[in-house]
Amino acid sequence: MGNRRDRSARPPQKITKQGPFDLSAIRENYPTLSILVAEAIRTLAELPDFSDDEKVAVMSDFGGEHKGSRFSTYSFLIMAYDKVGPFEEQIRALRKKYDLLDPYSEFTFKDLTYGPRSRALDEFLWIVDHLIHGAVITIAIDRRIETVFGPTKKEAHLS
Repeated sequence: MGNRRDRSARPPQKITKQGPFDLSAIRENYPTLSILVAEAIRTLAELPDFSDDEKVAVMSDFGGEHKGSRFSTYSFLIMAYDKVGPFEEQIRALRKKYDLLDPYSEFTFKDLTYGPRSRALDEFLWIVDHLIHGAVITIAIDRRIETVFGPTKKEAHLS
């Protein structure tokens, strides 16, 4: 079986772990965004238990870059990547049902008025909620704050 773990000797997988979550490795001298994410995680009552997962993925996205936005948002999806198969199957079926395969496009907030995507949204959200073993953490930063990536914007952009 190579380097794969023998799962037959393990008790059934736990779904969640209870907080508080210790992220004391993130110190005051880290970028502000790291400190904010650590604080958000520290306050959660529970998180998915990834201890039996072989692959965990962390994905990120940002928003609020458009003119007139008062906040910038930074979102992080932490998920069990080795459990993504059922999600992918259901999303393929959903996209086929609503004719969203060609051209393939993301479910983005600005495009939710497009008829087929709008009609598929409730089912899409149900699939995400029930078939992704993970958590989303979003941090919103007032755009008047110069930067959260370094002491100053100039220092954050040094090469």
